[in-house]
Amino acid sequence: MGLESTIGVAKTGTNSVRTTVPEGITEFLGVKAGDKLEWKMEVHKNERAAIVTKKSDSVGSVELARYSMKRKRKLVD
Repeated sequence: MGLESTIGVAKTGTNSVRTTVPEGITEFLGVKAGDKLEWKMEVHKNERAAIVTKKSDSVGSVELARYSMKRKRKLVD
């Protein structure tokens, strides 16, 4: 199953675009407003792909671990 979002103009007169990250992706990555994303580009068998990950730092890693533990507790309760 894939999730979709629509690309829109970020700022008139530039080539920048923006989109909304689907809720399922934000939960999966454990991201929230203000977090930073890291983008990587790859070409595999002549197909272009973008890999998006939550930018890691020591605080981000701890927060992601906390999120995972909270999520597990909710599922058990």
